[in-house]
Amino acid sequence: MILCEDIMGTPLDNLKDLGDALLQFRCEFGPVQLTLFKSDIAKAFCLMPFHFHWQIKQINTVDGMHSVDRNVPFGGHGSSKIWCSFNALVVWIAINVKGIELLFAYADDEFSFDLTGNVSYYAKYNKYLPEKQTKLLQLWDKLGIPHKEKKQLSGMPLKIIGFDIDANKLTYTMPEISKKELIVAICHFTSLLGTKGRRFSLRDFQRLAGWSNWAFNVFPLLKPGLSSLYAKTMGKQKANAKIWVNNTIHDDLNWMADHMEKSDGVHLLKNLDWDPVEADATIFCDASLLGMGFWYPELLLGYHCPIDFEAPSDVIFFFEALCVCSAFHDVVGLGIETKTLVIYTDNTNTVDIFNSLCVSEAYNPILKSVIDVTLKHGINFRVLHVPGSDNTIADTLLCNNLDLA
Repeated sequence: MILCEDIMGTPLDNLKDLGDALLQFRCEFGPVQLTLFKSDIAKAFCLMPFHFHWQIKQINTVDGMHSVDRNVPFGGHGSSKIWCSFNALVVWIAINVKGIELLFAYADDEFSFDLTGNVSYYAKYNKYLPEKQTKLLQLWDKLGIPHKEKKQLSGMPLKIIGFDIDANKLTYTMPEISKKELIVAICHFTSLLGTKGRRFSLRDFQRLAGWSNWAFNVFPLLKPGLSSLYAKTMGKQKANAKIWVNNTIHDDLNWMADHMEKSDGVHLLKNLDWDPVEADATIFCDASLLGMGFWYPELLLGYHCPIDFEAPSDVIFFFEALCVCSAFHDVVGLGIETKTLVIYTDNTNTVDIFNSLCVSEAYNPILKSVIDVTLKHGINFRVLHVPGSDNTIADTLLCNNLDLA
């Protein structure tokens, strides 16, 4: 037996996947002109048939007449998983059999890019389309997948999953009206105009989380804004159960909305395309229950901070993360012109949280503090792992062995 819980939560391709592909393509072929395309499948979810034992549960009554809905409904509990399981196979065929490289799927949309001018004739619509798009539509025709001409788009820029994408300028832009609508929704949720402590249903919490995750395609650094919301809803399953908006959720969501308000809504992919070896500043960090230390190889400048109280051994991760956070603040305080920053640490957990921007609620303020600094000063950063054997100077600093350092 397959339970509903087993088929919930379907991973979808997103703009990060598209961005990675664009950057990889640029790296291999240089600044060639590209054209984006997006193809939409008609009646997607409703194409999937249900087992006849389940169909008896889908009786629609209109004006006293009863009819059986034999296919998957759009709003069904597992509809997304069922459809995406099928469409994933179609995309696999498109990539591995038809040779349509770098093809992505988001629900009922497939999207990618092709060289500008690389077109082929699609007889059904009596028009020329990007060659990869033509091949995709021909595959759909062969498989009997319906589509409508008005939904098969191409050009530059092109709107994909609600964002304006320019593959030549390497930009994602969130429409101003969309940004304002999300900010208003967050402000309503946190009662910015009223009093704190309002309650919303679990479904409301999930809806806001989904909306925010969509916006993270353009605002990837704002993920810490949902940390407390996820902690509050973890393990809860009753969709209509009321949940309090506590002070931490209130503050985290308002922090996220404030950064969105200040942003122009444009995400520059080229900011991701740089070599750590060429960073404007490099810092090595280390921490233990004895202290914290970090240093700049280029400046031969190091810092030490003792931990002069007895801390429990299970909080070592806190000091590792705090040391990295301190390094972010210090590089700004030094006044170094820094657009790209690399920080090395030998603690893999610390590397993970700064790459995923996901951490437990207790450590989330550290992430938020780093994001505040980087957004304010326009710093693109990477936190990378270094073996402990190659991090000896930072280790010497944390032990307060300054002469040896």
